[in-house]
Amino acid sequence: MKDEQLEVALNNNLANVYFDMSKYQHAARLYRHAFLYHQKAEQAYEASYTGLNLLNVYLLANQWKNYRRYMNPVKTQLSAVEDKELSIVFTWKELIFQKSRNGIQPRADQVELLISTLPILLQSDYGSNMEKYVYTLQLPELIASYNALLSEQQKVAASVSTNASLLEVALSWCTHESITKNYYHSRTQHGFVYVEWWM
Repeated sequence: MKDEQLEVALNNNLANVYFDMSKYQHAARLYRHAFLYHQKAEQAYEASYTGLNLLNVYLLANQWKNYRRYMNPVKTQLSAVEDKELSIVFTWKELIFQKSRNGIQPRADQVELLISTLPILLQSDYGSNMEKYVYTLQLPELIASYNALLSEQQKVAASVSTNASLLEVALSWCTHESITKNYYHSRTQHGFVYVEWWM
């Protein structure tokens, strides 16, 4: 890996840290550098991914001018990749931008698209952003779907946790019984009790 490419990869990881800390200005600077590098290197997938991260920062920070500036370059990279999940993410960002900046409500077919793709994005790298996305759009049916999916996920997580606990208890009892029956043997000799452990 070339030194510049390694630096870009490290800076992109650092940008993720800044983003999680809500330090959007620092994150945007590093994402922008990564996007421009991958764009120049004709690495469409990497450019698409970092470009979406860049747009995400501008969206959450309400930096509409910067969002508009990079919107079409990112879209161009996405067209070259033809990745379904990344295209869905871009569509969400576009609808949020239109609603937040221009006050344009999504059409009925666009609302259906948002609802149908919600499960996919919840399981993606953008899952942690979905609550803000959903409540920014302020669509009752989308919010209801989001809450229903969260409730279902919590039930599944609770069930998995319970089953894991029961399995752990069962295994501990099996281990105890195995030691008792197979590895532990006592006998009496000359009035003393000797314990033998079979290894």
